[in-house]
Amino acid sequence: MFLAMLLPVASMSHQEPAGASTWTAIDWPYPRDGWPAGHAFRCAPSSCGAPAVLTLRVKLGMCNCDTGVRDDLEVDGLSDVDLISSTFVPLAPGTLFQAGALRGRMREYEAVIDGARKRLVGVVLSRGCDVVAASLVTPDRDRRDWTGDFTRLLQNLP
Repeated sequence: MFLAMLLPVASMSHQEPAGASTWTAIDWPYPRDGWPAGHAFRCAPSSCGAPAVLTLRVKLGMCNCDTGVRDDLEVDGLSDVDLISSTFVPLAPGTLFQAGALRGRMREYEAVIDGARKRLVGVVLSRGCDVVAASLVTPDRDRRDWTGDFTRLLQNLP
């Protein structure tokens, strides 16, 4: 049932309000691991100001059922930034983040991907014992606040 939460996300690129970033669904861009691939989206520089790739996927049973996402170590370990780059370095402590009934943390990182410095943003949100993990990759020079994009892509989740 928790997996059904991501189904509305797959078509959201056509449901954005006027003036909002336009996200287009793409194939899962990262290596396979022990979790099923999730949903991946790309935003063109003409819409987002910088090229961006955002991924979302569910990880069942990966959260403390009583307390949810407690700290930055959980964001580091669950947000999939390790799939994107083995050289990710946190830039600062994470912050609380909420999208609908889902609550958790967001954290920014710097990484090298294919020889270029990139900005990563990891988000881990929980409901009960389950997690929605999200990651965003943009150029290192990008300083846009992506909070609204994360929220819009997650807002239809029950």
